[in-house]
Amino acid sequence: MDLSNWFSRGAFILPGERVRLLENDKAFRAAFGRFPAQSLNGYTAEKASRRGQECIIEKAYNDRTITCVFADGTRLDFPNEVVDGYSDIE
Repeated sequence: MDLSNWFSRGAFILPGERVRLLENDKAFRAAFGRFPAQSLNGYTAEKASRRGQECIIEKAYNDRTITCVFADGTRLDFPNEVVDGYSDIE
């Protein structure tokens, strides 16, 4: 299995990894650029309320999206770009 799609230089995008979401509002919103608002992976107010928080990656997908679990048990789907330190530049 080629793991190059699952991690980057700054943040590992692998199930079980603890990551922090971007804190900066402008960068956070921009991270959703590949997805329409209100889609499964798109920007929502609920996701915005998680800005800067830590979570654990539950699942990582080939389309560069993740399902994250927060300390309160909430599960949300995000594009990888929302992870602080993520870069898709090889």
